[in-house]
Parts: sequence; structure tokens; C-alpha cells
Amino acid sequence: MENSESKLKASPSLQAAARWIGFVALATVTQLAFKWASTALGDGEFGPEFIARAVTTPAVLLAIGGYIAMFVAWMRILKTTPLSRAYLVTAIVFVPVTFGAWLLFGEEITALRVAGITAIMIGVALMAG
Repeated sequence: MENSESKLKASPSLQAAARWIGFVALATVTQLAFKWASTALGDGEFGPEFIARAVTTPAVLLAIGGYIAMFVAWMRILKTTPLSRAYLVTAIVFVPVTFGAWLLFGEEITALRVAGITAIMIGVALMAG
């Protein structure tokens, strides 16, 4: 008879999917935070004043935190996935980052950009196959 603990444990494939979805979400938020940070910091020479502004800017802190979380997620993914396959899947991040940049920053999504992203996705599918 199964105990309640074994019923709650997700299958390995479901766990892997959750790790990938989490990684893509983290990467997307992190890249959008870097864009937000660059806008918030504005122009200026790199030096002590710039660093002081950076460490007190929420977008910079979010981006740094995102990179740390991405590192942890990436290490977990690489424990069970060959690097040659795992790295391919990171290209998926192009899609939500492009959409997020359009939505949050008004960046243009041209037909050529859509074609390029589509070509990358097709290439990823072919190489992963």
C-alpha cells in the first residue's frame, strides 16, 4: 500500500519539466531586470558613485538575485541532463524575453525578429532530436 508521501512525489519527468520551466522563468525575469536596471541607472562613468547607485537600485538587486537563482537551477538541471542537450534548451528564453521586452519596454517585434527566433527554435528542435 502506498503511503501519502509517495503519492505526493512527482514523477522524474514532471520534476525535470518543473526545473526547466523554473529556469526559463528565472532567466526571463533576470534579463528583463537587467534592462530595467540599465534604464534606472542611466548614463554615468563606472566608479564608486555608480556602484553605490547600483547596490541600492531594486532592479539591479533583482537581476543579481536572479543570476544566483539561475545558477542554482542550472546546477540542478545539469545533474540529470547532458550539457549538449541542456544548453540547447536555453535558446527558448528568446521567446519570453522578446515578448517581455515588447510588453514592458515597448521594444519592437518585427517580422524579421520573429523569423529569427523561429529559425533558432527549429534549430534547437533539430539538434535535440
